[in-house]
Formats: sequence, structure tokens, C-alpha cells
Amino acid sequence: MSDVLWRKPSAEFFPMVRDALLKRMEESVHKHEKVPCRIKGCLNGIAICRKLNSVAELKGEIQARRPEGDHLDKKMVSVAQASTLEDFGGAYADYWMYRCASAQIEWAYEVLRLGFDDQISGEPFSARAMLMLKKVLSDVKGA
Repeated sequence: MSDVLWRKPSAEFFPMVRDALLKRMEESVHKHEKVPCRIKGCLNGIAICRKLNSVAELKGEIQARRPEGDHLDKKMVSVAQASTLEDFGGAYADYWMYRCASAQIEWAYEVLRLGFDDQISGEPFSARAMLMLKKVLSDVKGA
């Protein structure tokens, strides 16, 4: 019996594993999300992930999006004082498109860092992300 509990895939497999994960994510969006602005945001986030070629790039994208996300949070708090939903105007859709895109990027990072980030020790991770990585790796031959 082997003492190895986990074998990280080689870095050369990152694009294939990323694409397999993004395919599953896209299927999930179409299956579960019903609000148009959220669907658009989720798909935008997945499209951004397709352009990123490492865990470091995913983490950089998350960090780069934070200031705009914080700005939209503050805007929504001030808009939330509006008396009706119509008063929210485009702010509601803008907020959810951005937030959903960010959530997709963060999820891709959470899953892919488990397989490709050598600096993971000491950082918490979710069992859900580990289970997703296991499913995605089974989709990719040779990983």
C-alpha cells in the first residue's frame, strides 16, 4: 500500500484541467441559475478564467477585482435605501453581474489551487473543492 495520499497533476495539464473545470462550471450555471444578470455575470467570470493560465494568474485576477467589488458593495448599500426595486435601476444588474463573475473566478481558484499551487500548505481549503478537483481530474486523461 502506498503512503501517497495525493498526487498533484503536472503543470502541463493545467489548461486541460482548467477547461474541464470550466465546462462543469458552465453546465452548472445553465442548470441552476435563473436570473439573467447573474447568468451573464457567471459566464463572464468563466470567460475570464479561460484566459488565465496559472493559479497565480487566477489569484492576481481576484486581487485586481477587489477594489471594484468593494466600490459596488458601497454603492449597493447606498442604493438599498431606495424606496422601490425600480429605484435600484442598473445598479442591481451591475452588482450581480460583477459579483457572479468574481464568484466564478474565486471558485476556479479554490479548485485549481489544490492541484497546481505548491504554496498551499497552511491555507485552508474546502472539501467541496477537493471533491470537484477529483471529478475534474477523472475527466482529464493522463492528469
